[in-house]
Amino acid sequence: MIDLRFMRVLAASAMLAAAGVSSAQLPPSIAIPNATESKEPAKSADPATRLGEVRATLARLEQPNAAGEGSPPGTPDPEIGDRIRLLHQLERSLAQGIDSQERGRHVVRARREAEARADQWRSFPDPPP
Repeated sequence: MIDLRFMRVLAASAMLAAAGVSSAQLPPSIAIPNATESKEPAKSADPATRLGEVRATLARLEQPNAAGEGSPPGTPDPEIGDRIRLLHQLERSLAQGIDSQERGRHVVRARREAEARADQWRSFPDPPP
């Protein structure tokens, strides 16, 4: 149950981060576990590494009879489905964030190249008629 809540918090925070909402707060009913309480290894801060981890988890969960892996015994099927759905949303959010960063770098590079060409331009080679 804590794992599902944690996944929901992760998915919600990833979606808020991708949307650029910095002042958003989590509802008070969701408790975020302390780092000392977590039994899982620390999550990577690098989005590409985190995306790989999420994709590996999804691949593992999509194997036959493995959807409940990592869930407490007796977890209802709708909650397991929610977990998988939220992992897919997190995967899409991370992929979109990585894509946006890449496109942003291309735009900045293109702008700098255009500004450099504009700064180097002096005049036409032939005088006006």
